[in-house]
Amino acid sequence: MQEIPKCGHKLSRTCIRCDLNGPMEITQVKKNSLNADGSTCYMLKAVCRSCGYLNGEFKPIWYNLYELGAVV
Repeated sequence: MQEIPKCGHKLSRTCIRCDLNGPMEITQVKKNSLNADGSTCYMLKAVCRSCGYLNGEFKPIWYNLYELGAVV
C-alpha cells in the first residue's frame, strides 16, 4: 500500500510547461475532499526538475491513489 503524498516525495508526471515526463518533487499537499466511497482526493503542487515550473499552481494535479494500489 502506498503512502499519502507528502512534501518532498517524488511523483512521476508530465510537466504542463515543458512536456518533460519524470519525477517532480511535491512542494504542497492539500486535502481536497472525501469521496462517497471513503477515499480521499488531494491537490498537489510539484516542481519540474527540468524547467522549474510549479505544476499545480493554476491547474490542479490529481493524485490517483487507486492507480498506485492504495485506498486512503
